Amino acid sequence: MINLGKKADVIGADELRELTVTTPITQLPSLPANHRVICGFEQGLGEKLIVCESLSDMQELYDSYRQGGALRIKWYSGENPGFIMVIAK
Repeated sequence: MINLGKKADVIGADELRELTVTTPITQLPSLPANHRVICGFEQGLGEKLIVCESLSDMQELYDSYRQGGALRIKWYSGENPGFIMVIAK
């Protein structure tokens, strides 16, 4: 699981495509090889985008949502972000 940050701050977030995911989540959606499942996790301070690297990542985020850890959850498909570089000030 890779936290990309708030959707408003992520370059290319406008190119994400919404996915329809049925629950219970029992399998990863079928996507092109260079795409990943990205979760939009809304906790009230702006939607966070999180790359799901496995089925268990999706299940963990959904379970957290069901237990009140988020107000809303959305699923997207997007190109693999490749590597993530963090720059500390």
